[in-house]
Amino acid sequence: MSTASGSDRRRSRFFCRSLRERLLPRLQSLLLGGISPRRLAASLTLGALFGLLPVVWGSSLLCLATAYLLRLNPVAMQLANCAVFPLQIALFAPFFKLGALLFGTAPPSAGLVLDWRWCRDHPWDALEQLLSANGAAVAAWALTAAALFPLCYLMLRPGLARVCGPDPDLPSCQDTPE
Repeated sequence: MSTASGSDRRRSRFFCRSLRERLLPRLQSLLLGGISPRRLAASLTLGALFGLLPVVWGSSLLCLATAYLLRLNPVAMQLANCAVFPLQIALFAPFFKLGALLFGTAPPSAGLVLDWRWCRDHPWDALEQLLSANGAAVAAWALTAAALFPLCYLMLRPGLARVCGPDPDLPSCQDTPE
């Protein structure tokens, strides 16, 4: 019996060592390889903010398109996007309520979604109510994200500068003539 547990412990240690030696360096190179701390901070911040978007679909595609257009790190953006998913679900109702408050629309009720007969009988009315409420929620998210981006970016950047090293995009103090 002790030989089986000893064998299991060796396999477990081998697996952990294998992860540390093989997987972590590859992940580090994907996340940190050749990117400045500024771009990595922007990638993580935008990925997290896009992950909070009160729309069930599209945040991953939005992250990929933004990473491509702004030449940011798509792996970091998707990682941050997935990391905030539970928070996205928790913030659905607050964004819908904030959107209704800001734009004077009625937040969608659970009854609207659950009343399939009414939705079947009045599909255009149901679609109009859902789209206007969702549009207001996305606008509320956009206002919130515009306020949060500088805060998150400025908080991440110093820590990432320590992890990534000096920023190659910025001149260092040693490069200035005396």
